[in-house]
Amino acid sequence: MIYRRNKLSAKLWEQIQIARSAEEGIEYAPTHYKTFTNKATGEKHEVKALKRLKRWWWFSPEGQLVLAIFYGNKTIELAKGKNCVQLQNQSDLVPTLEILKQAVEAGELDAAIDVVSKSIRSKIRAAS
Repeated sequence: MIYRRNKLSAKLWEQIQIARSAEEGIEYAPTHYKTFTNKATGEKHEVKALKRLKRWWWFSPEGQLVLAIFYGNKTIELAKGKNCVQLQNQSDLVPTLEILKQAVEAGELDAAIDVVSKSIRSKIRAAS
């Protein structure tokens, strides 16, 4: 469970960085290394590439900012039947993400993470 908690905490940290850079008007562009193998020679090459990140927030048709927390490609249910948080404006985004990150690190969302994790694992097992 600690591994899953740390994984989600790291993803929330990335979302905080995206939100802060959006407030400052700059683009957050983290990089990672990809390894490619030359099929002709069998030689491996490491290439630095931009990491593709998707924002976890969007604007609803009513104009409110909506934030969902993802574990993998599934949203985490924050309260019974509720998987999103509505915010009044964009300035509330970073503090909300920080509060959620603290809640994850304190273990307050462990049950919700476990439910989503089991759902993802059951689909992987069914596919194989």
